[in-house]
Amino acid sequence: LVVSHLKKIYRSSRGSVEALKGVDFEISRGEIFGLLGPNGAGKTTTVKIICRLIEPDSGEIYLDGHNFRSEPALYMSKLGAVLEGSRNIHWRLTPWENLMLFGARRELPRCVRETRAQELLAFFGLQEERDALIGSLSRGMQQKVALACALLGDPELLLLDEPTLGLDVHSAELLKQ
Repeated sequence: LVVSHLKKIYRSSRGSVEALKGVDFEISRGEIFGLLGPNGAGKTTTVKIICRLIEPDSGEIYLDGHNFRSEPALYMSKLGAVLEGSRNIHWRLTPWENLMLFGARRELPRCVRETRAQELLAFFGLQEERDALIGSLSRGMQQKVALACALLGDPELLLLDEPTLGLDVHSAELLKQ
């Protein structure tokens, strides 16, 4: 991942806030990289821009050589993400339906997404919750579903924004492995 000169200004009736002021960094294959800073430092804004959820005011991002603006499909096919608060899953669907939806969006063949979904549900201990609505699950279980969805396509880059939020100690340790 190469992030270059990333800038973002949030504007409102109360004024402007420069959330990102020319952020630059690179992450090599196999590297674990952390964005650290106090609340309001721009960590989540950076993650959301990398995920193409919000548009930067300026800057460029490349993932495995693919530009986030000019090659969005190739770029996104290499990316998995878990956003703070399980915001990347659909609350009116079940864990299984979420996994099938995310797999279809990644254009994974049905047999691949079904096999991978079963593996991930087992890994996260969610087999019994497979057909329960996300909204009825605990926060920790919702977080596990979000993690499973992010891992479904075996992404080149996995972005985690507070990935252990709501997880019990055992699940948080499992994730760190």
